[in-house]
Amino acid sequence: MLRKPTTLFELLYVYLGPMDFFKKHIPLILTVLSLSSPGLSQSTNKDLQSSPRLVLEEVFRAAATEDFSNLSKLCPSNQSNDGDTRQICTIGSSSAKKKAEFVSYFKGARITGKADYSDRADGRETAQINFKFGNGRGKETMNFIKVEDKWYLLSF
Repeated sequence: MLRKPTTLFELLYVYLGPMDFFKKHIPLILTVLSLSSPGLSQSTNKDLQSSPRLVLEEVFRAAATEDFSNLSKLCPSNQSNDGDTRQICTIGSSSAKKKAEFVSYFKGARITGKADYSDRADGRETAQINFKFGNGRGKETMNFIKVEDKWYLLSF
């Protein structure tokens, strides 16, 4: 009895023919694969700070791809955030060991709830989002603050 194809390439091979198909259509295949994984490709959202969810998803994307280029934008310029979130924002210039630790925590992490919004006494809007670390280390809550219509990491 033949086993059923389980991967995309096995399915393509079974239904579309032998390797000469792949040789002819590699650019098309790579394009389809890159478009089918938008969460792992370079962030194309020009305004990734328009919602707390997008900010947190950018942290996860950075860990999954080890592309830390957008993380420095995710902390407020007045440094009102805590040390943990400051480390996230500066990970791009950190040691290889710190980068590996960041990746171990946030690669594969996922949001487990919707954003809860509230206002602080000073009138600034804040939000909280629950998530699970990607390494099985448990649940956490990321806190955000809105400054001049952009969301920033505040604490976790």
